[in-house]
Amino acid sequence: MPGEAALEIVTNSGSAPIGTMHLDAVAPALFLAPDYSLTPVAFLEQIQPDGSRTSQPLFECSAPNSCVPVSIEAPPQGSKSYLVFYGTGFHNANPGNVKCTIADRPERQTGPRSSQHSARILAG
Repeated sequence: MPGEAALEIVTNSGSAPIGTMHLDAVAPALFLAPDYSLTPVAFLEQIQPDGSRTSQPLFECSAPNSCVPVSIEAPPQGSKSYLVFYGTGFHNANPGNVKCTIADRPERQTGPRSSQHSARILAG
């Protein structure tokens, strides 16, 4: 809840008030690679027909501000592919209000689940 909050130092022997701070409503955000401009922490996760999983990062960052997208091969027939992002502030989000659009095509959501947000990548 937005408003003022009391700050305390809590130890085994008790607590001591040290001040107050202002709290704002949570603003959902995606995690970004530190020191790498605005590159999201994102992965491609594939589930094979036999249930095995593979995961690969979608960006390669060799130095600050030099992230590049990685090449992704077409998934094997019968596998499922998911675009996975990590973020914060989504735990109270209504799943109907969380949207993912790739190349002007909406994708089916499978999240949010805690700090992991996934979208199923559909063929076509």
